Amino acid sequence: DHRDLHSFPTRRSSDLAANVATQEEKQEELQTRKKKQEELATELAENKSRCQKEEAEYDAEAADLNKGISSLEKAIQAMEDGKPTAFIALSSSVKKTLAMADALNLIESKKQQKVTAFLQVDPNDPEYKHHSQGIIDLLNKLLADFKAEKEAADKEFAAAEEVCDKTKTDLSNEIERLEENCAKYKDRKSTRLN
Repeated sequence: DHRDLHSFPTRRSSDLAANVATQEEKQEELQTRKKKQEELATELAENKSRCQKEEAEYDAEAADLNKGISSLEKAIQAMEDGKPTAFIALSSSVKKTLAMADALNLIESKKQQKVTAFLQVDPNDPEYKHHSQGIIDLLNKLLADFKAEKEAADKEFAAAEEVCDKTKTDLSNEIERLEENCAKYKDRKSTRLN
């Protein structure tokens, strides 16, 4: 039919125009996916950086708390064993632990002053034995507070680490999905051009 021959060039040019429009839309979609992929990669890098910072802060806090716990345990042991000279030898680390306890609001300043004053007493002085049980009790309470603080820090970090890991996994999976979609699109495009 000769009418079909006349409409053939028109149909072909309209098909070509539709293909060009579709290609432009697909190219725009590919650019949108690439942009999203870049945004996710930036977010992933920021998440990793934030998580590393949180881990470093936790490590420092945990080290301080562990040092305080160790210092208190040694001081209590020295006091209970009736080795006042050993306790006095530990006085600088006990003072540092008291300062940390004060910073963490784990000890009242009045009690801190009491322990600090006790550290000044000569172990041979009768006052030393008279006050030692009160100091042991105070150090035991402080030790329990340090352990509770450490446990809370451990739990808080574990929860934060879980969030970091989940976010990292989710972002990595989304980036991988976008990469696969972009690769499939490029493969289809190159197959059609050949």
